[in-house]
Amino acid sequence: MAVTATKEKRERRQRKPKVSDEKRVNYILTGSNGSKMGKTACNAVWLDPAKTSPYDFYQYWRNVGDADVIKCLKMLTFLPLEQIAEMETWQDSRINTAKEILAFELTKLVHGEEKAQKAQQSARALFGGAAGGETPTVELTEAELTDGAADIMTLLVKAGLVACRPPRLRSGKTGDDPLK
Repeated sequence: MAVTATKEKRERRQRKPKVSDEKRVNYILTGSNGSKMGKTACNAVWLDPAKTSPYDFYQYWRNVGDADVIKCLKMLTFLPLEQIAEMETWQDSRINTAKEILAFELTKLVHGEEKAQKAQQSARALFGGAAGGETPTVELTEAELTDGAADIMTLLVKAGLVACRPPRLRSGKTGDDPLK
């Protein structure tokens, strides 16, 4: 009986996959609040440009929380640790520079330098107040303003999002419900 048990143990050990000396540890990237980054329902981020465009990928990392920037730079980029250590001392608006570096480095790593530069240029044009390049703009005349402001339908027509004002709204009267 003892011989049979030993033989069975030996056979089980031989069938068991052998673990190599090298082990790999994959950490779950969590934000400073403890939630997983990049996989929650509203902010999933993918490496595939068909699922997350290079611009959206860049913006995801550009908008990472202030408390998470340094951790992400250390874990996800190939920047020298001395450079990241210097960034740890940055405060106020300089932390935004660290976020731009993080976004650019990760976008470059995943999508290539050309796509990373385009994403960075687009973000700067849209959010830096320097409209230009491929950023769409709309100019309004004084006649299109009412008391210094434009109504939403004027903006939609000028932006080309709708062809023209619906007939019931052409009068310009406010309070009319166009759905009735």
